[in-house]
Amino acid sequence: MTANKFFLISLLFISFTSIQLPAQNAKDHITKLIRAGNIEEARTEVEKYLKKDPANVDALMMMGNVILNEYFRNAGHGLITVTGNNNESIFDRTIGFIKPSGSNYILPKSIAMKVGAYWERCLKIDNKRKDIHFGACHLYSTALMKEKLKTRLAALHKTFPKEKLMYVMGDYARNLYHRGEFDMAIEVYKYILAFYPYEAGIHSDVAALFFKEGRIKNAEKYVNLAFKNKNPDFMVFDNYFMIHLMLSNYDKALAGIKRIKKHNLKYFYEGLILYYKENTEWKNSLENYLKLASQKTEKSEIQIATYLLSNKNKHDYQSFKDSLIGGKYLNYLILTKRAMKKFPEKFEPYYLHAKMLTYYKYYDIAIGIYKTIEKKNLSLDINNFDNYNFLYAWALQDSSKFVEAGKKWKLLLNSKDFYIKSAACYFYGKFLFNKGQKEKAFRIFKKVSEKGSDSKYATYCWNYLKRK
Repeated sequence: MTANKFFLISLLFISFTSIQLPAQNAKDHITKLIRAGNIEEARTEVEKYLKKDPANVDALMMMGNVILNEYFRNAGHGLITVTGNNNESIFDRTIGFIKPSGSNYILPKSIAMKVGAYWERCLKIDNKRKDIHFGACHLYSTALMKEKLKTRLAALHKTFPKEKLMYVMGDYARNLYHRGEFDMAIEVYKYILAFYPYEAGIHSDVAALFFKEGRIKNAEKYVNLAFKNKNPDFMVFDNYFMIHLMLSNYDKALAGIKRIKKHNLKYFYEGLILYYKENTEWKNSLENYLKLASQKTEKSEIQIATYLLSNKNKHDYQSFKDSLIGGKYLNYLILTKRAMKKFPEKFEPYYLHAKMLTYYKYYDIAIGIYKTIEKKNLSLDINNFDNYNFLYAWALQDSSKFVEAGKKWKLLLNSKDFYIKSAACYFYGKFLFNKGQKEKAFRIFKKVSEKGSDSKYATYCWNYLKRK
């Protein structure tokens, strides 16, 4: 669902079929007023209807819409604005965005309470208005009012006990997540699971959210429940495959992808897994894959399968490097895992595998590999020293291991790569700033702050200097 200034209007007018308002075509008339920005006139019209009939559900519902859209107008929602990129991830190089304001807005609780009071009056009069149930849930989720949301979800389930509304409910949990409240979203998801304990899809959605945040063990728990639960669909099988692939549980990964009918890639991944296991049947699997592969959507997979089956593949270290074709991280997971086993004294397999795990936020596993690289004293040349420490530092940083991360960032303060240098200055400077060493932090920030247009981290440093 898109967050825009007329979202709740369109949502709540869906079931406006047997309207009882005295004015002709009142719904269309008031909708036009609101969309034209004539909020005061719309309010006057609704007040007229409520004066004649204070218990008119549609008029009460529209008053909530008037209040909501008055707030959106005054807050400037929908206007095109330039905003900075607040995502600190090293994998997002964007400096700023041009987009409508109000995306993933957080509604003030005071506004939500005013609107909610009207909509809850509606539901006391006519509890079967599903559109208003949905609107109230959306309202409280965008205001981060977790307990009010849970109360409305319980009422929704009680009113429509035979309907499978778990995915609609899941939208409201994701509203919390998209507003930066991961823990709150998970709590609401678990609340929803209590209503639908045997539905595979909603368990899989929870697994996917944990997966996205790098909580791999939690993701494994919920996707396993989904796989064993009632009516698993292709999304469940796909999530089961993906999560177990990341965990190197290859037999389970195959069990998941094989359940997806007409999925060409099951032969591709079966081939790679058998190749990893040194099982000679890997060739048959990749040959079967190439017979079915889609030239439009699977170019990387086709290139890898074709290379592995060719005479160019000598199964040596150079062949491993040559097999990394197409740029898809997921396709490299098994190949790098095999190379770590086959070529244990080579740096690149460990580095590339850890890089992919860092990208997917599986920091505990990635940090373990980075530590193995240093324990084995695998060679780092001048070209990969910065990139290696950059990834390692970020894995530590985003795992809240700030002291260890600081040691790595310090190594990169004079990197010739400005993006890496600016990131190091920002994170190390922030580390010092938070320790109370502000003057030292400001000196670090100044190393890059004048080039704010070249890197989001340089912009962050400039913003810190404004506090001086």
